[in-house]
Amino acid sequence: MNMRRLLYLLCCFLVFATLPAHAQQSITVYVTVDWEGYNLAPDNIEAMQAFRTRFPHIPILQLLNPVYFVRPYANRESINAS
Repeated sequence: MNMRRLLYLLCCFLVFATLPAHAQQSITVYVTVDWEGYNLAPDNIEAMQAFRTRFPHIPILQLLNPVYFVRPYANRESINAS
């Protein structure tokens, strides 16, 4: 065996020997909801709550546009409660 091949095999052995025997890889998937332009009607909020109840193991990220809070007719207490 030539020296280059021996060095290559030694490096491969060292790399694989240091890896955990049972390494696991995972991907986390998030459901994201962008409420921009959508109505915060009770039906829509209830649909999101039903989804959360049915799939509690799925992480959800809800993005709420700040304009909902600054509209003249905005009900801030209702928005915060949602």
